[in-house]
Amino acid sequence: MQFLKDCDIYIRYQNLPLPELFAQLAEHYPEFDFWEKLTFNFDNLPEQIWENALTESNLPKEACNILIHLGNELGKTDISGQIAILDLYQRQMQNVLENYQTECGKKSRLFRSLGWLGGAMLIILFI
Repeated sequence: MQFLKDCDIYIRYQNLPLPELFAQLAEHYPEFDFWEKLTFNFDNLPEQIWENALTESNLPKEACNILIHLGNELGKTDISGQIAILDLYQRQMQNVLENYQTECGKKSRLFRSLGWLGGAMLIILFI
């Protein structure tokens, strides 16, 4: 989420071209593994380079899909259009995050219950 917010800030206030935008973001988010594969050249379109780098990353599939679509649209409209696009993808990413949090809560309750059941089974076996 913060990554998308930072994209918004850089586009809104600095109007950076895509390679410079990605270079700035790479400095602030070195933990993302797709930066290493993101090298711009004149042989491929920036969207293709962005998509190739993201498909090989360790990010969750839903987040990758959102970022791939974002990369296909950034740089193709004026600043207000790019900001609107970023706002749309921030909302989509928020929905994905909420789904992961709900799923994590359900799984944690399940694993806690399995732990109690496993402990009860061990007590019964020892008696």
